[in-house]
Amino acid sequence: MISRINKAKEKADKVLVLYGGKFCYVNADEPLRTMKTLIEEQGRNVVRIQATHCMDMLAGEAERERIAAEMADGEPVWWMTPGWIKFRDLVFKGWDKGLTNENFPKHTGGAIVLDGIGYMDNYMAEKPEEFLEYSDWMGIPINFRPITLDRLKSLLADQANRLL
Repeated sequence: MISRINKAKEKADKVLVLYGGKFCYVNADEPLRTMKTLIEEQGRNVVRIQATHCMDMLAGEAERERIAAEMADGEPVWWMTPGWIKFRDLVFKGWDKGLTNENFPKHTGGAIVLDGIGYMDNYMAEKPEEFLEYSDWMGIPINFRPITLDRLKSLLADQANRLL
């Protein structure tokens, strides 16, 4: 990540990082070296979106809880983005049936794709069998929820304003 920030610094003196904090980076050798620490070390002209992970960039915790209540009766949900559907082979590279059985079934509310780009409508129309196979592989139902990108826009604007 630091190499990418340095590459961005070659083109601009201010850098906005779109990377979650709480769940997206863990250094097993230095567990206290968090994403927050890494960004602070890059100087005041580098800031990060204030979100715990990619799902939080699209829908805050309260909104995800509301969606889970509506779509999954409040049961635990495996949250996804359209990229997790499109790039399934990369996202779950190396996963075998044991790993899928260990992770997905505990999400008794199934999986919900937060779709802010209208991807799922086309995907369902063009590849319904692939969608069903994906759900079978996960061992839980997959649903999708159209959302706006207003939260992401707001998070971007907040941090861009810090760089002014």
